[in-house]
Amino acid sequence: MKAALQANGWTTQTKAVVLADGADGFKNLVQAAVNSEPRSILDWFHISMRLRPIEQMATKVAVALEDSEPDMAAFVRQRLPNVRHQMWNGQWRPAIAHEDNLSGYV
Repeated sequence: MKAALQANGWTTQTKAVVLADGADGFKNLVQAAVNSEPRSILDWFHISMRLRPIEQMATKVAVALEDSEPDMAAFVRQRLPNVRHQMWNGQWRPAIAHEDNLSGYV
């Protein structure tokens, strides 16, 4: 790994970034090669994979919240399914704002 990195211009001053699925395996491999902790970024596909089950639960969560938190139930029903779509289409600010609104209830 280190030889391959060096062959492609890596030096000890170069910062390494790992774009992967969130598992530690590849990150650990790169870390061993560069002797420092690389920045780890979850790729779009895996972000989408993690959001999809949450998106699928939106209707059931909204039903469960209907009596105790009607405003939150409406928010979940209307906005949660849009988060993944917004992220895929480069609309990060609205997607993050929706997630921030949801985190107050978790």
